[in-house]
Amino acid sequence: MRRAALTAACAVWVVTAAAGQGEERALDAGVYSAVQGKRGKAHYDAFCAPCHVGDLSGTLAADTGAPPLRGAPFMTSMEQKGVAAVFDYIKATMPADDPASLEDDEYLDILAYLIQANGFPAGARELTAADLPRVRVRRAAAH
Repeated sequence: MRRAALTAACAVWVVTAAAGQGEERALDAGVYSAVQGKRGKAHYDAFCAPCHVGDLSGTLAADTGAPPLRGAPFMTSMEQKGVAAVFDYIKATMPADDPASLEDDEYLDILAYLIQANGFPAGARELTAADLPRVRVRRAAAH
């Protein structure tokens, strides 16, 4: 009897864990909220704009300066490395003068703003750390 109960409990746990992982979420399906994007812009302006410039164009010249955070090179990086890896990189290295000094929620808000600034729509709920491994960049189909 105990073995059957243990087996049933394990089965419930596996199903629950699998359900918790959820499906992949595409950036174009709205992975952040508008409010989160607005907060992210405020954090970006305070912590990122001094190097990456207010319009996210960056100051990159050769191998020095801050890279742009808007446009094809940034989106290619997100697509190739994954949104979670980009988040981890930003968190570990930014701001350049005080890396890893912000709260996780502030980094998530900034990432939401970067997604917004790259033309992806807001959705109904905020982007969370748990969402990051499932978020995917999908390129628009060629017409």
